[in-house]
Amino acid sequence: MNPDQPDAGFIAWQPNTLDVTSALERGNELILEVVLTRRNAFGPLHHYPFNTTTGPPHFITHGKRFSMNYILYPSGILETPSLKIYE
Repeated sequence: MNPDQPDAGFIAWQPNTLDVTSALERGNELILEVVLTRRNAFGPLHHYPFNTTTGPPHFITHGKRFSMNYILYPSGILETPSLKIYE
């Protein structure tokens, strides 16, 4: 985030839209910053099967509960963002 540019807002919940008209009228560049989940950054990354809850038992895995592959939580931009212009 650039402290010299005002924040146009944030999108955290449905319907995943934000009116950026005032930011664009001021001639600012539109920058989309994505903040992902902590689970994908810090784990558990190898616990199988995937579980939406995370606790101490999920960080020490072995046997059938361990996977060499990363087990990630789908997050971030799952579709291409679009800019719609309304008149």
